[in-house]
Amino acid sequence: MSTTQLKEGALKLGIELSVQQLEQFSAYASLLEEWNAKINLTAIRPQDFDVLHFLDSLTVVPLLTGSFGEEAAALSCLDVGSGAGFPGIPLKIACPGLKLTALDSTHKKARFIETVSQSLGLAMDVVCERAEVAAHDPKLRERFDLVTARAVAALDVLAHWTLPFARVGGRVFALKSNTAQTEVEQAEAALSTLGGGIAVLHSFTLPTTEVERCIVEIIKESACPAALPKRR
Repeated sequence: MSTTQLKEGALKLGIELSVQQLEQFSAYASLLEEWNAKINLTAIRPQDFDVLHFLDSLTVVPLLTGSFGEEAAALSCLDVGSGAGFPGIPLKIACPGLKLTALDSTHKKARFIETVSQSLGLAMDVVCERAEVAAHDPKLRERFDLVTARAVAALDVLAHWTLPFARVGGRVFALKSNTAQTEVEQAEAALSTLGGGIAVLHSFTLPTTEVERCIVEIIKESACPAALPKRR
């Protein structure tokens, strides 16, 4: 990966990465490449990690101040279906005050996230559980300012896996492709049932590329019904 391209792309998002943060991203990329050979974490080529994984994750950062104001620096965040740590770990590197919890149901992926956390010196929690089960844990349910998810599921399904974790007044940010409008229309009933407000789409071109992306922002307006999400 190219730390120069990552630094320049981050600047276009209004993020100035320090030497230490760039070193953390470089170490993260090395661990991702090493582990990917064993447990298939990503199909993205190592030379593209900087843009297609790291910058893509960092596109959330400019939205945080707009949504949370001065509180953005110390938000509690749950990253659902974290997988190889996206977008949660890049957000934690860029925003060290973020109180991050990564949730994934696959033990090998959870171990990878723990390894990255320890190697990079990132204070964070890792929970290995299915989202629909973890959402009924009182320690996690409706406890987070921010819930993130990237390329996990269609929005109508994803709503069940994310909104129950957000506190009332909190936000869900779903990182999607530029076809998210259709998903939003199909998810209106689910969002309403789960206490979510109208979804707002933030469309943009990924820095240093011509890739069109979208982040769907959902405000948690009311408590989620106790019976949801249903356990499979």
